[in-house]
Amino acid sequence: MKKLLLLSFLACGTLGTARAQQLVSQAELVLESRPAKPVICYARNEDMHTYVAPPAQFLNRTAGRPTADRARIEVTYIGFPADARAAFQKAVDIWQSLLFSPVVIRVEARWEALDEGVLGAAGATQIYRNLPGAPKSNIWYPVALAEKIAGQELNGTNADISAEFSSNFDWYLGLDGLPPAGKYDLVSVVLHELGHGLGFVAASSYTDPPPVTGPIASLNSSGFPGFSLHTSRMVRETGWPATAGSLVLPWPSPISSLAMICTSAAHWLTLSRTGSAPVCTPR
Repeated sequence: MKKLLLLSFLACGTLGTARAQQLVSQAELVLESRPAKPVICYARNEDMHTYVAPPAQFLNRTAGRPTADRARIEVTYIGFPADARAAFQKAVDIWQSLLFSPVVIRVEARWEALDEGVLGAAGATQIYRNLPGAPKSNIWYPVALAEKIAGQELNGTNADISAEFSSNFDWYLGLDGLPPAGKYDLVSVVLHELGHGLGFVAASSYTDPPPVTGPIASLNSSGFPGFSLHTSRMVRETGWPATAGSLVLPWPSPISSLAMICTSAAHWLTLSRTGSAPVCTPR
């Protein structure tokens, strides 16, 4: 069955992470914003026999047990048929059961024909830096996270996340997470893409220039080369285990030693709550 492994759940607590660093002095803040770009999700012609159960918070909510969402996500649906809308809304409800924010997260979602092979795309509409309450200066935050940190609207009632999904694919629109072979599970794809909208984006790139200089790699953010985005900063500050008992410290970027990390199967990122995961997929 065709499904996407929802790695976004590994970091779903980012909006509620405690601030360990000293807050930037309010006198130093000059709020800046930039438009952001969506992350495209391409179809993969392979059945993936994986299943990730919904989180306990969501299951408690749907079972009628006393619980309260600590975030609110409002979606403006454009062109969605009823069954596709219901699948999209389930993904929204799962994220909503996990997030913490006093500010409404607004999503604009479109159901329309997209390029061949594209399942959908989503991303933050804006990124902000030097916002009130920011734990660090000159770090760009996706708007939903920026508003959570600031405790206020930064873009008025405009959408925080823009999303579009293809009306051309043979989707599985059921809500049980059990698509038949040959179909794409819309709930899973929406869950994945909303993660991008919340700020979980690819944060590395690999290039292989002429042998004189050798291969190099960079830590940046998808669509924002040279920007120090929140996700890149977390990776740099966490560091990656290189061998038993040693730690790779944050690197300048780009740099050749990072290229080695990105093409080796021997380097893993230790995640505090969920174990370990490979840093990069080897070539």
